[in-house]
Amino acid sequence: MSNFYNTVIRNSKYFGSDVVCKDMAMLEPGTRAAVLALVAEAATEGHDLRVLETYRSQTRQSALFMKHATQLRVVGCHGYGVAADLGVFVNGKYQEDDKPYQFLDALARKHSLVSGLTWGHPGPNRGFVDSDHLQRIPVWRQNAMFNGSWYPPESYDPYTDRLGGLPAAPVPQVVQPVTPTASVKGSVAWVQEKLNEWAPSFRLDIDGSAGSETKHAIRRFQQEHKLPATGAMDPQTLAALAAS
Repeated sequence: MSNFYNTVIRNSKYFGSDVVCKDMAMLEPGTRAAVLALVAEAATEGHDLRVLETYRSQTRQSALFMKHATQLRVVGCHGYGVAADLGVFVNGKYQEDDKPYQFLDALARKHSLVSGLTWGHPGPNRGFVDSDHLQRIPVWRQNAMFNGSWYPPESYDPYTDRLGGLPAAPVPQVVQPVTPTASVKGSVAWVQEKLNEWAPSFRLDIDGSAGSETKHAIRRFQQEHKLPATGAMDPQTLAALAAS
């Protein structure tokens, strides 16, 4: 499939590099235009937004993981040119707290971007928050992009897509395998689904297998909910997942 990832990113000097990339040219055209428009509008509202990172290679992701600077071993949307991290600066100082970023969610929606504040879902996010993160595809489209069966066209709108509208360009139809236990409350597949809803960045395969990635995600969920971080699907953890 010929797309920005295959023709530009894979042939870039940044591909495989461990440096921080802030190059806007490493964002696919639709994402680049949306991010630039968002930053410009934010400036008119008095917000000093600066690009912290655009593309991120798997090499850099692995280095960050080894330094325990991230919980994710595999790079996500940053590795495909459809995500950027933006920092809010007040009086020239970078803001680390989530509060100064709250305006980004509504502004992201206006420019057809998904904010890590809510991951495109209405209402408050009770799960994982990545306040400075923006991406141009919804979480449910990620696996298709990661496995190479889909890539967003330049005029793609994640909110139209979610509501059942068709993207601007044809999208290959990918038949996903049905996991019989996925809807069974308390099953491994159910736990994987709930963990992905709680923290979309987990990107767990809904395969019904309690492997190391699933156990790691369970432990992180337990830590956040002040539960014993055993990685086991005990009754307390299942109850907390059901309520999340």
